[in-house]
Amino acid sequence: MTPGSDSKGHAGELTLCGTDPKHYTGSIAWSPVVKESYWIINASLVYVGRTPITNGTAQVAVDTGSSVIVGPTDAIQKMGSDMCMLGFAAIDFPPSYGFSWILGDVFLHNFYSVFDVGNKRVGLAPAA
Repeated sequence: MTPGSDSKGHAGELTLCGTDPKHYTGSIAWSPVVKESYWIINASLVYVGRTPITNGTAQVAVDTGSSVIVGPTDAIQKMGSDMCMLGFAAIDFPPSYGFSWILGDVFLHNFYSVFDVGNKRVGLAPAA
């Protein structure tokens, strides 16, 4: 999936059963889906700029239907003390949800995203 509405006025694109290398640079980084009920992957660390805001692995939902990045209240407050917080929301999800972060459009618009159902994995590459 290619993000839309870039500075050149291009619309987004949905490619089924494959990828389109003209829409990304480098190679696709793959992460296995750890919970099949949703596109949840493990992130070894979550950074804002060069500052880590998690203490190790976090379970992250990759969600094209969310417009913002959602994270635990303490992490979002830590980020808010150092920067403007447009595009972020703080929610403490119960453990039964199986994830603590949501990466929505604010994050995904920078990446070519691949949701590989057959191989149960998510791929991200820098958008071209």
